[in-house]
Amino acid sequence: MSQRSEYHPQPDPPVASYAGSERRSQTALSQLARQFDYACTSAVDSLQIAAALESGGITDRIAHDEYGLPDVFALAEELYRRVPRRLKTQAGERRSSRRWQTLRELSHGPLFALPGLAYPAVAAAIGGQSLLVGLVFSTAVGWAWGLGVSWLGYRLIGRGFHEEAARLLLRLSLIGVLAAELGALLLSYLLGLPTHTVLLATGQMAYQMAASVLIMYRLEAWLLLSLLPSIAANGWYLILGSPAWGQSIALWGSTATLIILQLGAFIALWKTPRAKSFFATLSAGDFVGVLPVLGYGSLSATLVLLGNARYMFSSLDLSLSILPLVLSMGVLEWQIRRFRERSTLFLRETRWISEFVPKVWRALLQSLGVCLLAVSLISCVTVFGLYQLGMLSQEGTTMFAAHLLLAGAFFINFILLAQSRFGWMLGSFAGAVLLYLGAGFFLSPALSYLAATSLLMVAVTIAIGPNLGRVAHYR
Repeated sequence: MSQRSEYHPQPDPPVASYAGSERRSQTALSQLARQFDYACTSAVDSLQIAAALESGGITDRIAHDEYGLPDVFALAEELYRRVPRRLKTQAGERRSSRRWQTLRELSHGPLFALPGLAYPAVAAAIGGQSLLVGLVFSTAVGWAWGLGVSWLGYRLIGRGFHEEAARLLLRLSLIGVLAAELGALLLSYLLGLPTHTVLLATGQMAYQMAASVLIMYRLEAWLLLSLLPSIAANGWYLILGSPAWGQSIALWGSTATLIILQLGAFIALWKTPRAKSFFATLSAGDFVGVLPVLGYGSLSATLVLLGNARYMFSSLDLSLSILPLVLSMGVLEWQIRRFRERSTLFLRETRWISEFVPKVWRALLQSLGVCLLAVSLISCVTVFGLYQLGMLSQEGTTMFAAHLLLAGAFFINFILLAQSRFGWMLGSFAGAVLLYLGAGFFLSPALSYLAATSLLMVAVTIAIGPNLGRVAHYR
């Protein structure tokens, strides 16, 4: 599970290859116009281009330093003046592209959940304690590190520096895997665990980094292809009742998945177009700016893992209570994009702020409702199946309700992340973690988790209220 703030520029249409010299203008503005071709040629006003530029990581400072214009809005106005609108837009192609993007987003939830099929075979091979320590540690590190790496990578891609983004992703992914390996070695030494714990943590971290790269490069199909050996081997292992002789086959299937996944991520980075001249563009401010993102990733991972790690080898209902949230993460990504698109449309069509605010509130509630409905439907199906099997407990029902509230909090935090409201995000998650730890002295773990997620939902709702109608967030 991961949270990202993505910008997906419209792909350029295929053109016939030309072996001669470059005949297009190579000025900075011309290159920027080609990078944001779809936004520039389809925009009905400069504000729409400004929204695309800001989503792509173009700031007022970049507009001034690199393009000689005072701010993003002046840059958007210049692009709107220079680039003619393409009147004969193929609506069918745009709808098809949007449907494909929606399908990609919806696939993320199942893709995040499918690796869980490998855990029973791994647990049988290395022991439950080694699996728990290695999985919790690598997931916590990978969640925070992957979020920060993605944040930096998308900033570079949004600015058009694809080669530097590829180099940065490769370097930081390798650093993350090495850090996870060293941390797992230290934990294994302190806890007296076997070296299998280190192998598991390293492999899990490598998986998370490679999967993040493939998702950034919109290669979900390759990610699914790489998962097939693990799905087939571990699914067959579980269907047969987890026999000892099938354990090695399941483990080899998971190993094959990891190898194919690493290969796909490396090819994606290697095929990134090379620039004629390469130079570093990330400033010290970019690396300072990623610190709150790392903090948010660490706190959100801490809250999720604190509430769920104890139930990994518990009863089936408690183990599965997080499944609806994981499967619905793609719905959250889809709805946050739809909310941004509707908000930008309202901004363009509305003349008065008094009209804009109710519309954007309605869009927020609609998108939040879709997310909660998706989690609720999956939860109801899972709960009903567990009830029919006689495996549903009151504590399990409480955990399902807690994860429903957590889904709503994550959705609102996506918006706060886009608005750079890091103070509220960090404070709300830190408060939820402290409440969970403190309430554990008086309440059961499930009720403590429900109280923590309830507080989190209230806190982020309070945070989003005063700023939701501010026009600056949607330009």
